[in-house]
Amino acid sequence: MAKELEILLGSKARPKVLNLFFQDREGEFTSKDVAKKCQIAPKAAKTELEKMQKIHLLLRKKQKKFIYYNLNLKFPFLPELRNMVINASPISFGDAKRVFKKVLRVKLLFLSGEFLKERKSPVDVLFVGDNISQNNISKAIKKIESDIGKELRWTAMNLKEFNYRFNINDRFLGDILSRKNKIIINKIRWSGNH
Repeated sequence: MAKELEILLGSKARPKVLNLFFQDREGEFTSKDVAKKCQIAPKAAKTELEKMQKIHLLLRKKQKKFIYYNLNLKFPFLPELRNMVINASPISFGDAKRVFKKVLRVKLLFLSGEFLKERKSPVDVLFVGDNISQNNISKAIKKIESDIGKELRWTAMNLKEFNYRFNINDRFLGDILSRKNKIIINKIRWSGNH
């Protein structure tokens, strides 16, 4: 659905920027903040913000030497536009798998929370594997966050810790596994009944 939004909204950056503001309705961001959070070029961020401010979707205010933008909650089509952007899943499981596959040594990967609209899940992503690079995880998470416009909660465990927690019915792990989740990487053929 993300491709459809890009075509419909006329820009690859626009759905990301809209998502950022719709996910944080009270947020105030500079163009630099938007570029960083959405992982788009500063010039593209500035262009998108100016276009949205021009039609009064965003409000602009100058504070000291910075210009901040925030969502105009009185914009006439705000609920409809927000529903369209938020409900158009910005990242598919296939896209998530491609991004997370770049995190080397992942043996098992669960998606929950934001990916499945499972609000009570303690994490959105659970990585399981030995010697997983925290730097690679951070890069992958930032890429996904830029697409969905929201920060993700994640945790990583080595295989020994995961198996131990599973076998003792650890509350944290149990909370993740008892809620809706989807395994998108399973190199150990884990079935849930170790």
